[in-house]
Amino acid sequence: MLTPIDIQNHVLKSTMGGYNKKETDDFIESIQVSYEQLYKENSDLKKKITTLSEGIQYYKQMEGTLQKTLVLAEQTASETLETSKTAAAQVEKESRAKAEVMLREAKSRADGLVADAQEKANKLTRESEERAASLKKESEKTAAALKLESETKAETLTKESEERAAAVTKEAEEKAQKVTSEAQEKADTLEKESQKKADELVAEAEKKADNIMYNAKERADRIMADTKQSADEVIKDTREKTEEKLAESGKQIAELTGIVRKLMGCYDEYNSSLTIF
Repeated sequence: MLTPIDIQNHVLKSTMGGYNKKETDDFIESIQVSYEQLYKENSDLKKKITTLSEGIQYYKQMEGTLQKTLVLAEQTASETLETSKTAAAQVEKESRAKAEVMLREAKSRADGLVADAQEKANKLTRESEERAASLKKESEKTAAALKLESETKAETLTKESEERAAAVTKEAEEKAQKVTSEAQEKADTLEKESQKKADELVAEAEKKADNIMYNAKERADRIMADTKQSADEVIKDTREKTEEKLAESGKQIAELTGIVRKLMGCYDEYNSSLTIF
């Protein structure tokens, strides 16, 4: 098979009237480049094919190994299953035998414990009944004694309580009367003092009111006097200003009258001149 180097080193002979050397060289060069690419790709593909073939061979070997392993595992599992079944049956048989023995022993022990418990319960019941009867008798005696003692103490306490209550009631009534009389005296005293203070306040208020009225009257008189004086001054000023304005108005009227007269004279002269014409 030709290689790119073979194409590059190959020399074409030239003859008279042969092909154009430059075009031929260019064409051969392009062929060389294309062939070089194809050659390289072909080489890469061969390497890949070799690698893939090796991988396929490896996986085929692995597949065979796995198949053998599976067959061996199935055989081992079958043998183990049979062995396990046999062992399980034997264990189950032995367990049942042991369970029956233990059940009989437990039942026997339970019966013994029940009998002992029943006997102890009967004994405790008898003892409890005897103690209860004894305690009942003692309680009745104690209750009777306490009842008698309580009744005696109650009578004594009742008498003492009545006497104390009477004394306390009497003392409370005396204190109440005393407090009431003291309160009445204080109330009368406070009423008198309040009336006195009220009279004093009324008198003082009337005095202050009179002073206020007197001061107000004086202020009103002063204000009226000041107002009258101010009004007189305003009237005087107004009168003077009015007279001044009237005088000025008289002058202005006189001036206007003179001007009107002059205008009338001019008008008469104008009419006379028109009549002449």
